[in-house]
Amino acid sequence: MAPRPNYGISRIEQEEKKNFGWNVRVTYNGETTHKYFPDKSCGGKNKALKLAREFRDSVVKKLPKVKQEAASRALRKVKKSGVTGVTHVVSTAGGGKSYEYWQAAWEDKEGARRTAKYSIGRYGNKEALELAIQARKDALKGKSPKRPPRVAADATKPGKKSAAKKKTAALGKTKKAATKKAAAKAQSAPAKAKAKSKKGGKK
Repeated sequence: MAPRPNYGISRIEQEEKKNFGWNVRVTYNGETTHKYFPDKSCGGKNKALKLAREFRDSVVKKLPKVKQEAASRALRKVKKSGVTGVTHVVSTAGGGKSYEYWQAAWEDKEGARRTAKYSIGRYGNKEALELAIQARKDALKGKSPKRPPRVAADATKPGKKSAAKKKTAALGKTKKAATKKAAAKAQSAPAKAKAKSKKGGKK
């Protein structure tokens, strides 16, 4: 799989030094591989870019598959909240799976940075953004950010019943069992009465 066209490649243009070219920089596990391709010695801007991409591809091919997949994925467009201190974040976990959330950030009374994150996958983009904005407003007023109700989170997980639904199901089972017991008792009553009358006739 090929990396994104300009993954790990940046343009260098220093007019005062007459320095123009493409810089390749790929980092993995704290180790960085880099090489510079000047336009002048590479035969022009386009040829320098071609050589830079070929070098970059040779470096990426030696990396683990997970890193190669990350390099080939198109970058997600970062959303803007329009509110200071509230940002859209995309993070990548193990296996290359990405998560999106809105994050509220502020400083507490001691000057320490605090954050509150709201998953877009769990709450949806609109609600997650609203929760983050409200969390920052509350924090700036000295209030603790409110946690959204857990019911909303449970509702997004298929196959997971709420406590109310479980209670209703349990009551339904109890009622059904009681009905069956009553029906069985009603059916056995005539047989018992008949047996009793026979015993009375033999005396």
